[in-house]
Amino acid sequence: MNKLSIKIIEKIPEYFDDIINYTKHNHLICIGCIVNFLVKFNGKYYIELKKINKNEKYSGSLILNTLEKLFLNFQEIKYITLKDTSEIYIRNSKNDIFQQSLSLIYIMSSGVTWFNKFGYYQETFGVDMIFYNKIIDRNFFDLIDSIISEKIILGNREINYLYIHLLPVYKLIVINQEIVSKKVIIDTCINFLKYHLPAFMIDEYDTIKDIGFWLKNTKDFNDDSILYLKNIILSLFSMIVKFQWDGNLNYIKWLK
Repeated sequence: MNKLSIKIIEKIPEYFDDIINYTKHNHLICIGCIVNFLVKFNGKYYIELKKINKNEKYSGSLILNTLEKLFLNFQEIKYITLKDTSEIYIRNSKNDIFQQSLSLIYIMSSGVTWFNKFGYYQETFGVDMIFYNKIIDRNFFDLIDSIISEKIILGNREINYLYIHLLPVYKLIVINQEIVSKKVIIDTCINFLKYHLPAFMIDEYDTIKDIGFWLKNTKDFNDDSILYLKNIILSLFSMIVKFQWDGNLNYIKWLK
């Protein structure tokens, strides 16, 4: 372990004073169970954040802000990098696990990711922001109607993508399942969305951004339908913006 890593470890208690478990494993520095990072050198010293886990005391934003204050003590450290893999895992009443991308939820509701809000940017941030904001201003129900009516032509790649992501929901919302085509599965999930989504909305929502805002701020999962709606919405939006295929989730933040 290099000298800079040792200095950082010695400084950690000043910023995370209630966490007594600091470990080092193969150059990986761990602060309790909330942070893992590496000190790396590529012409300049930089920090590669490997994992951030919030808990009851430390929110994600508090962890980031505290880490940045810690690293600013060392002029040798020029920037922080991370790969955005932020996801949430939710169980329905049958104990099935659903995985949802936190970044995708934020893009849908605001046009930028959660990390973008804190100054962490991908190389294509400017282009991405324009692209995402143009899409989320479109009418949501017009868009899904266009998919059902085939005004928007889906290629094999899009159909397979939606089929894979919507099949778990289809199996839960259709009682008597028969062998059906991929398109029937996709259309069934979209029709479920069109029928059930309005019942959970207090105000009238029109744009994709409106739906994203509802999605981000709806925390009650006692009703499985809400969870299924979220998964259908995110699958459709992810397919539209090709988020899982072309998205650059590698971020950098330069330290002042």
